[in-house]
Amino acid sequence: MTVTVDLPAIQNAGNRSGISAVFSTMICVLRRLPMFLAARPKTPLRVLCVMAFDTLHVLRMSERMPRHRAKTLAALLDFGACTNADLDGKKFSEDDYQSAMRQLEAAGVGATVDEYVR
Repeated sequence: MTVTVDLPAIQNAGNRSGISAVFSTMICVLRRLPMFLAARPKTPLRVLCVMAFDTLHVLRMSERMPRHRAKTLAALLDFGACTNADLDGKKFSEDDYQSAMRQLEAAGVGATVDEYVR
């Protein structure tokens, strides 16, 4: 697996915004590392998605993404994967689907998710 990083924002050593963006990214990645061992999200790619959204949140809002929002995002990613598998006629875990749905309902976005699926 090859990972390439394009960092034009920090080519100029005096560009403080680029350096702070890289620093913020590193902090977000470190903060979400435990998600690789958690039950949700189910795949490493989804953990990387949460890390990316967390980084965007920090860069745009200048504050950390709350833990409950990251957990809701992880549940949305798992729910979306189950829904996509169902629509494609592929096998998926009904338990994972129901578990993600319960977590989304507890987060207060169940009605929005139901509307999206319909």
